[in-house]
Amino acid sequence: TWDELGGKTMKRRDFWETEHPLGLTGLAGWSLAVTDLDAASDFMQSFLGARVVYETERQAIGARAIGLAVADDVVELLAPTGEGALSRHHNRFGDGIRATRIGARDLGAVHDWFTAKGIKLGPGDVEGSLALPEAANLGLIFEFVEVAD
Repeated sequence: TWDELGGKTMKRRDFWETEHPLGLTGLAGWSLAVTDLDAASDFMQSFLGARVVYETERQAIGARAIGLAVADDVVELLAPTGEGALSRHHNRFGDGIRATRIGARDLGAVHDWFTAKGIKLGPGDVEGSLALPEAANLGLIFEFVEVAD
């Protein structure tokens, strides 16, 4: 039981995936905002044995991204390429965690559940993802990405 849950028992993982309407499948990755993308990538590769799985532009947020496989997860390093959402986030918070990506079976169900609760989701950093407003989470972004079975 957890005091933070009002003394209730934390639900098992399979509850969130198969019983709860959100259909959450677990951690799908996370992102870090950094100043020097290449240096951060080199560090993650040498320190954690990470391997590069993709490099891309995230034009919607004004960023260059490198995805790194670390154990069973993908860590995405993001560096600003100019003005945009990432630059504003980075100027405010500096280097550090930007977003946590949570897998879901159906993004439509995620959208509908939050809408019914009066919470408006917006686009996440990854194309096709949905995100809770960062203002509601002290600047941290929780994104939902659809995960195939």
